[in-house]
Amino acid sequence: MKYLEKTNEEKIVRLLKGGKCSFRTVGDYSRERWNAYWMQMVFYVQIDNLDLVNLDTNKKLISICHRLLPAEAGYDVMSVDFLPSLEVYNVDKSMAEDLDNTINQRSDSISNLLPTDVKEKGNEIAEAYIYHYSVENY
Repeated sequence: MKYLEKTNEEKIVRLLKGGKCSFRTVGDYSRERWNAYWMQMVFYVQIDNLDLVNLDTNKKLISICHRLLPAEAGYDVMSVDFLPSLEVYNVDKSMAEDLDNTINQRSDSISNLLPTDVKEKGNEIAEAYIYHYSVENY
C-alpha cells in the first residue's frame, strides 16, 4: 500500500484499502521467462470497492506486482483476480476505539461480581496491559 501511495495510484489504493491479498501457483511455468513459475494474485476487497475493478486496474496491478516481486524469486504474476472479502470490519475505526471497546466489553461482563474499587483498579491494569501489548505488537 505504501508503494501505491508513493506512486500516486489513488484508485488502486481505494480499491485495496482494508483488503487482503494472497497468491496461487500450481507449479506450471509462466512461459514469460526461462525457469519462472506462473503465479496468480488474489485480492480480497470490500464489496463496495468491487465497482473499481476493470481491465485497466488488472493490467496496472500485474505491472506493479512485477515491479515489487524480485525476478530471483522465480515467479511471474500472470493474472490478478478480485474477490469480495467476507470479513466484517470497519476501516475507519481507529486502533484506540477498538481497544476501548475491548476493555469495555470485558469490564461489563464482570461488573455485577466485583466491588467498584476493585473494578476500577482492574480497568487501569487492563488498559496498561493492552497499551503495552499494542506497542510491542503493532
